[in-house]
Amino acid sequence: MGHRLGDIELILTPQADGAIWRFALDTERLPSFARGIQDEGGQLLALWGSDDRHLGAGYAIHIAFLSSVGLVWTSSTLPADNPSYPDLAAIFPQADRMQRAAFDLLGIRAEGAVDARKWLRHNAWPENTYPLRRDFAAEPIRQLDAYPFIRVEGDGVHEIPVGPIHAGTIEPGHFRFSIIGDRILKLEERFGYTHKGTEKRFEGLDLATGAKLAGRVSGDSHSAFAWAYCLAVETATASHAPDRAVWLRALFLEIERIANHLGDLGYLGNDAALTFGFMQFWRLREDWLRLSAKLFGHRYLFDCIVPGGVAVDISAPGRLELEALADRIEAEVHELKAIYDEHSGLQDRFTNAGIDAGSCNGCELEIHALGGPYYNIEGIGVKFATSPRHADLLLVTGPVSRHLETALKRTYDATPEPKWVVAMGDCGCGAAGAMFGPNYATIGAVREVIPVDVDVPGCPAHAHRHIAGHTGSGKRQVDRGSTRQRFFCRAEVRQNHTLIEPAASG
Repeated sequence: MGHRLGDIELILTPQADGAIWRFALDTERLPSFARGIQDEGGQLLALWGSDDRHLGAGYAIHIAFLSSVGLVWTSSTLPADNPSYPDLAAIFPQADRMQRAAFDLLGIRAEGAVDARKWLRHNAWPENTYPLRRDFAAEPIRQLDAYPFIRVEGDGVHEIPVGPIHAGTIEPGHFRFSIIGDRILKLEERFGYTHKGTEKRFEGLDLATGAKLAGRVSGDSHSAFAWAYCLAVETATASHAPDRAVWLRALFLEIERIANHLGDLGYLGNDAALTFGFMQFWRLREDWLRLSAKLFGHRYLFDCIVPGGVAVDISAPGRLELEALADRIEAEVHELKAIYDEHSGLQDRFTNAGIDAGSCNGCELEIHALGGPYYNIEGIGVKFATSPRHADLLLVTGPVSRHLETALKRTYDATPEPKWVVAMGDCGCGAAGAMFGPNYATIGAVREVIPVDVDVPGCPAHAHRHIAGHTGSGKRQVDRGSTRQRFFCRAEVRQNHTLIEPAASG
């Protein structure tokens, strides 16, 4: 069948279910093609580059569009001596950061782009070097970042910087607010602090290890990322997972979705000062996670989806147990929804309204569980503080991205003595077999940046092991005349540090 997009006439052949349309496109025709997608109501979904010099070519820019005929993947070859292509951010604004990332990682430039500032290259690798080029061999550097924020000037204009370290255990980000009184004139965001070279880490991995790494791109969406990777592998190799494995993958994805929704519903109440809602939804979430660990060996279903199928099955008794818990949670959620709907203060807010050093977010999920009714860390006198200046303990997750090294050191220095540092998770502890270690973008164990008292390994580190790190296992005690302790973020090891041994399963 024929189909016209922009000035391009496509002859499309019926494809198998799940297939996408892929073809080569000259770079000078990219803007016209993109406008054709835009005119029919389509979208640009992704933009990335590749170094194809080992294939006797130069570079390439790849773009995925959502169009009326489905997913369209275009590839445009670029010369090795000057890899560039026309700017697409003027057509699809979401292309801006993707284009900047493509330049930072590969040196592929969007010609005519209004914003050509760096995006991912904070200060971890030198200018004019590109980590995803196959000949990249630069050593990590230490230099001033000097990011050119856009300044708003004029009488009465004030600039308020926030971050990258925040009071909550959330992803780092730096924000610049330009304000006059209570009016925000401009907000500029800076992300990329947790960049840890994931794409480079994939190079040379076997397929099974690649699936593990894909799942750890985002710990709370492990099944989604692992399935996407495995589906790509199976499509490329013209292989198929058994029907039962496909159904189990869908089950894992649904279990993951429900866990995330229960957590988010709790946070909706918590953020509007309805702690009751947080406690109730996180109680249900913990029940759900514990059953996942019982039935499948891991609270967050890590490594259950593998290329070619799945690594675990569910028994008939396990299915009945899962159905019974799903029914109970459904009934309780209906009751909690009625409470949320009838709570005037909560509805008014709805209407009007730790240090992550490079973690995948898996350990953060366990940290958040500490505040729920099952672990109730406040019951043993431990509270989160809103500033390191009010904290006794720093809790650090992740392999310490080089972008966050300075911020972590400053946070440590801002915490008054005496203080403790706890490293949580295999990556933060530098444990053998950790998915991320030292590379161009990450330093590795937290101990390489700041002193550490306690290691709490695991992938992710279970909440009960974290509590053990606070309350025993030879950990030094600090007497401030009170049994109350506060922690702010997350961290790792001195020579005489404590290691909390991992349990047998997740």
